Amino acid sequence: MQYAATLSPARTLSRRGNASRQPAARQLSRTVERFALSALLAAALLVSLAALAHEPAAPMPATWSAVAVGESATLWGIAEAHPVNGRSTLETLELIRAENGLDDYTIHAGQVLRVPGSEPALAVAQR
Repeated sequence: MQYAATLSPARTLSRRGNASRQPAARQLSRTVERFALSALLAAALLVSLAALAHEPAAPMPATWSAVAVGESATLWGIAEAHPVNGRSTLETLELIRAENGLDDYTIHAGQVLRVPGSEPALAVAQR
C-alpha cells in the first residue's frame, strides 16, 4: 500500500523541502487589501467633502425696483411676489432685508422697499 504525501492547506514545501507557512503571506495580503480599501474610502470622503464645501454662489438679482408696502403686506409675501431664480423665498426675503437695511422682519404700510426687479427676458416671456 502506498501512502501519498498530503499537506495541510496552510503548509507547502519550499525548494529545500522545509515546510513554510502561507498564513503569514495571506495575512500580509489581507492587511494590504484593507489598507488600500481604507485609503480609497478616505479619498472618496475627501472628494465628497470638497464638493460640498465648494457650493456655487447664489445668483443675485439683475435689477432692483422700488415698491410701496401695502396694508397687511408681509415681508414673506413681498419676497414671494419678487422671486430671484436660484434662490428660495427665505433667501430672497433675507436679500430684501439686507438691501433695505432692515434689522428685523417688521415693515409698515406705505414704507418703500427695494425689491428684486423682473429681468427683461422674463418680462418678455410672460407677455
